[in-house]
Amino acid sequence: MTNKLKPVIARWYQRLDNGDVFEVVGVDEDDGFVDVQNFDGEVSEMTLQTWRELDLARVSAPEWHDNYRSYESDRNIASLNTIWDGWQKELRVMH
Repeated sequence: MTNKLKPVIARWYQRLDNGDVFEVVGVDEDDGFVDVQNFDGEVSEMTLQTWRELDLARVSAPEWHDNYRSYESDRNIASLNTIWDGWQKELRVMH
């Protein structure tokens, strides 16, 4: 069976054979690949041919999705600020 769904970045899909939910995070039609981020955060790649062979349904983003992204973003900013502070301290020591 070939599915008719196109992989669209930022849309969520569910595999009907095993229930896995994932978001499309990248599509390279020239090279024939789709990047997906699984519900648990793991990113993987599949060919467009594999995509077409999957039994898929479009689903809504999980309710926690927006909050999760905000949390991850805040955590990344805090991490970058820590790195920046460390560089600033090293520069002061060198001068």
